[in-house]
Amino acid sequence: MRFATFPETIIPYYPYFSFVQPPLTLAKKHQRLLEPSPTVPSAETHAIAKAAKDAQMVLSIGANERDGGSIYNTQLLFDADGTLIQRCQKITPTYHERMVWAKATVAAAFAP
Repeated sequence: MRFATFPETIIPYYPYFSFVQPPLTLAKKHQRLLEPSPTVPSAETHAIAKAAKDAQMVLSIGANERDGGSIYNTQLLFDADGTLIQRCQKITPTYHERMVWAKATVAAAFAP
């Protein structure tokens, strides 16, 4: 079986701005991150599932998941048949990550 993995929140991008800019200046950057972040499920996640199936490859990919007005640091795991088999939201964002990502509950972290 073939396996491919991509880094944390590669979709749409990692919020490096949170390292280098003061928290009070980040509102517009948060909004720009929210807009292209996918929901799960969505057309974007279906396209990733199709790519995994077409390549017959297990695929792990990190995304900024939009859920309502919040963003979660989420890891998605697709089986080689394209099935989304795991969606895990980071339970406790660390240090500056709390300025970007919401905190998930344990129940939400393991929900399909």
